[in-house]
Amino acid sequence: MSTFSKELTSPIGTPIVSMNRFSLFIDGSVATAALTDPTPTNTKPTTRATEVSNYSAVRLMFGGTTNANEFINYQVIGWKWLESGHGSEDEADAWMPEVLANGVATLGTDVYAATNIGAGTELIADTITDTIFMPGTSIYSPADDTRAVIEIPTRGAMVLTIDVDRGDNDTTDVFLQLGEIGGLGGGVGSGGSFASPATKVPLPISKTVAAPDVDVPLGAAGTFVRWFGIMAKKVDGDNVNEIYLYDSTVDNDNLQGIQLDPGDYWETPVLPGVQYDLNDFVIDATTAADAVQGLYIPV
Repeated sequence: MSTFSKELTSPIGTPIVSMNRFSLFIDGSVATAALTDPTPTNTKPTTRATEVSNYSAVRLMFGGTTNANEFINYQVIGWKWLESGHGSEDEADAWMPEVLANGVATLGTDVYAATNIGAGTELIADTITDTIFMPGTSIYSPADDTRAVIEIPTRGAMVLTIDVDRGDNDTTDVFLQLGEIGGLGGGVGSGGSFASPATKVPLPISKTVAAPDVDVPLGAAGTFVRWFGIMAKKVDGDNVNEIYLYDSTVDNDNLQGIQLDPGDYWETPVLPGVQYDLNDFVIDATTAADAVQGLYIPV
């Protein structure tokens, strides 16, 4: 796997940006349990755990079997202990958790190159999303079927644990690299901006309401985007009446929706570190066959 070179500290004290080699941290997990919020514990975490006291950042890559575009759910947790006054972590009052990242990794077609880190049929993830996006988090996902990497600040944690749910994969692998923050070019508080950002191509949205009071999501679950905009088709483009846009928790209640008359347009704001799931947005209409069209920028 990749090795990131070590840079010497400058005379003015510029922080070192260095990383160890990636190592296989989770190998062939078949866990399917839903990921839950962690709770404090009196016992030091040891399951899928690694010491991170001397590191300000971790990088992760994900892989697994068997097919491209299958997904993995993951969660990264940092643990700090509350001292009881005796100066020993074994006598701590509690280990306190903080979820540092939570999201989805989607497999591409790139096969693991080295047999010592996985079978030749295993695939590496080409897309990683993070619903939390702590300040300093960076995601590098240059293009389809390339290797995606997420860099996460440890935020002073002593121990880091990783939970995975294989989603619709057969198995899950996680590759871990420890080092200093900023290796991806984002730096603290960057909100995921990079020195050489990847170009994202807009993709189309086209949804039609088959019947009134039947919700139509704007995308499949896990369709994470940076931005999207939609327009209700004009009257001469087949729309007869208004379209209503609302979140997926609202049950066909037009009074809680955004009304889009034929030709009206609506878009999300672009916010640093924020992504949207198109599946959380649904449309309804008073007339069957009315529709919306639009564009979105994928994560």
